[in-house]
Amino acid sequence: IRIPSAVRVQVLLKEIFSNVSEFNYKTILLGCSSILVILTIKNVGLRYESMKWIKPFGSLTVCILTILLSYLLQFQNRGIPIVGTIPSGLPPITINQWLPLRTDLAVPAITLVIVGFLESIGTAQ
Repeated sequence: IRIPSAVRVQVLLKEIFSNVSEFNYKTILLGCSSILVILTIKNVGLRYESMKWIKPFGSLTVCILTILLSYLLQFQNRGIPIVGTIPSGLPPITINQWLPLRTDLAVPAITLVIVGFLESIGTAQ
């Protein structure tokens, strides 16, 4: 589903609800049940003192459970989209594609960094 970005919430909600027939109910059900499991684990950790160690593991538990369910139940064959294979290794370093480096701005940028650093040291003293 393609939902255009909007500044106002009411415009965004209108776009979402006008395309509600295109939503995949299986994906929504899986997402809502995942959130419910995370909140349940968090509440168990908050409510019972002896189980407080379990609170931070909610997201990890849901991640492992959904991976196992996806593998065992073959989600892709049941109409639930999956990520697919993730390439191994690290991507190549491409700093020049992150932002265009302009050498003419290097000296003023370094000067501003030094001034900011010295100002923060002066404020801390």
